[in-house]
This record gives sequence, C-alpha cells and structure tokens, in this order.
Amino acid sequence: MTSAEGAFSHHTERLQLLSAGTWGVLVGECIGLMLQTFPEPTTAPPEHFPDPAHAFVDFRELSNNQAEARGAKLARHAAMRDPLYLPGRT
Repeated sequence: MTSAEGAFSHHTERLQLLSAGTWGVLVGECIGLMLQTFPEPTTAPPEHFPDPAHAFVDFRELSNNQAEARGAKLARHAAMRDPLYLPGRT
C-alpha cells in the first residue's frame, strides 16, 4: 500500500514526528506474543492522519510492564532484520 520511504515521509513530514528510519514488524511476530493486530482505524483523530498502509498492534489489555516487555520483543525482532528505509541511504 506504500513504500518504506513513503511510511517514513508520512510519519516525519505529515505527522511531524521524529524517526530514525523504517523497520518492519510481522503479524506473525505479534501473534507469537499474543498481540492482536488490526488495520489502522479510519476513525483515528484528524491530527493522526490515518495511514491505510499502517497497522495497529493492540496493547490495550496489558499492564504497562507487559506492554513494554512485548513492545521490546517486537523491537528486537525488527532490529534483527535490515531496516526497510533509512534516510540518506539509497
């Protein structure tokens, strides 16, 4: 639905958020951590500018400690792969 560079541009230019680049998380990795995934809701607040290429990982039913631990595991999974996009690198 979009490129890794397009996702980076959306995040940094349209949403005005900082980012070092784009890494991917697989739905199977989320399932392995007992996390549900959904397409990003189109009812997101206007300042969020819903991105149809983005997904939502549901941490809502977890304690803060559980969410942080599972989020860290997802980050490690993503970091084991090459980044999908890094600005300034072709």
